[in-house]
Amino acid sequence: MSSLAASYDNEALPWSIQLRSAPVNSGIAQIAADRGLTVSFTLPFMIKHLGADNGRALLPGNIIVRRVPAQDRDTYNTALASGFEAPGEACKGFSAPHILSAKGMTAFLVEESGIPVATSFRIAVNGHVGVFNISTLPAYRRRGYARAATIAVLQHAYAQGARTAFLHCTPAARGVYASLGFVTSEEWPVYATP
Repeated sequence: MSSLAASYDNEALPWSIQLRSAPVNSGIAQIAADRGLTVSFTLPFMIKHLGADNGRALLPGNIIVRRVPAQDRDTYNTALASGFEAPGEACKGFSAPHILSAKGMTAFLVEESGIPVATSFRIAVNGHVGVFNISTLPAYRRRGYARAATIAVLQHAYAQGARTAFLHCTPAARGVYASLGFVTSEEWPVYATP
């Protein structure tokens, strides 16, 4: 682990060490501290068994949720970066045309009156779907858009044959996903920069 942490040389981008189990070995905690990763928290790893009813978003008529084709990569990237409050360059890998058009991968945009307000992304394989990149632009939070973006992933994945969904979320978002039927399966310790 020490040589892996030392090999990371891009000091311009934030990074973290995530572990799958607790308690954390004190040697790993020391490696994290030595590399400036002094903030620690746990990320819930949640799962959900999919069925015909995977939730419903109650949104006003001026809200739509749509799949993102590769030609809309810039729109998706801008919304994703804004939702995560990150530089656009940091999200470009998630919005590359070959990713947006890859088999088993689908990006979604939630739009209010034509303005992108939330994102989601799915990766499906062998009957399972990973739910990723749920983000909402700061000015549009707490209106159900992240929920709608998540439901879009679940419904699309179920229609494509997925029967299990999984995700990581912040501790603050756990309640939203629990309300959609996700249960916490594991807690993953994380070490990050302040």
